[in-house]
Amino acid sequence: MPGTLLIVNYDNDRELRKKLGVRTQSTVIVYKGATEKARVASEGGAVRGIIVGLFGIGAAIPLIAVACASRSGFNAARGWVLQHIDGIKKAFGVFILLTGITILSGADKWLEARVVAIVPDAWIGATALF
Repeated sequence: MPGTLLIVNYDNDRELRKKLGVRTQSTVIVYKGATEKARVASEGGAVRGIIVGLFGIGAAIPLIAVACASRSGFNAARGWVLQHIDGIKKAFGVFILLTGITILSGADKWLEARVVAIVPDAWIGATALF
């Protein structure tokens, strides 16, 4: 399918961005002739991918641990967990509450900026490959 690809610098090409009605970075606009046929916009980029990946790993770890634990090992861990279940529930509740406050206050964007500043460019580039 022949076509033309135009890459626009979001920060420097403000006039073109305004003319095309682009409001976020990572916006793809598909034209057929002079008519716009589709538009896809994405926010967050690499850091959101990393966060989703970490969430997936975090969700998988307990499942893998349970699957790999022997019956006696699981029973020993079960006893410890049941003994400390109130504290564990409270800790997870506080964690979920703090996560919600972070997202609602916009502090996740501040955290994202700090993480992007220290993560190697190759890691961020690797997230765009998939």
